[in-house]
Amino acid sequence: MREAAFQMYDDDVTAFGSPGGRAYRPARFPTRNIVTPIVLLYGDRDSLVDIQKMLKELPDHTTIKCLAGYEHLDILWGKDVDKDVVPEVVSALKAHRDSGGSPTKLKDGYKMIER
Repeated sequence: MREAAFQMYDDDVTAFGSPGGRAYRPARFPTRNIVTPIVLLYGDRDSLVDIQKMLKELPDHTTIKCLAGYEHLDILWGKDVDKDVVPEVVSALKAHRDSGGSPTKLKDGYKMIER
């Protein structure tokens, strides 16, 4: 999070032969090389991720959907996951399974899921 980049994470820096810590630089993930569809669901109350910095690292074909009231892990086990998250995941899988998918609108260069 501090680095504001997609990179490897390892909390055992001594494993890399660095006695004082942070003498190595974690490998960056080549996110711009991703060619498969990306559907990103995130919460507007997520305190762990800076969504704007994250979006700058992802390819232009990323589709995003903001979930109101969701914190970082609420996407997995929040109170209304069955109503807010699961239908979005199923819809995205169906849309990308089919050749056309459902129409989307662009906002700031990113596809927005409309419901």
